Amino acid sequence: LQLRTKWRSSQDALRVNTLVVIKEDNLPPLKWSLGRIVAVYPGKDGFSRVADIKTSTGVVRRAFNRICPLPVSSD
Repeated sequence: LQLRTKWRSSQDALRVNTLVVIKEDNLPPLKWSLGRIVAVYPGKDGFSRVADIKTSTGVVRRAFNRICPLPVSSD
């Protein structure tokens, strides 16, 4: 068996004002929407798994596994 590292270390949680790409299964990656997180919703266990994202067309609610944070430099 291979060791799975996915749940072995904690990762940075997505925060408000994080720039993200919204992954859509029915669209190619170059057509995915760009947005900014405006609110996050914690679950019963205290971990956030859902976020409201402001896009150019409005606000959508998506699960964290459907959004990809974009790296932003602080320069």
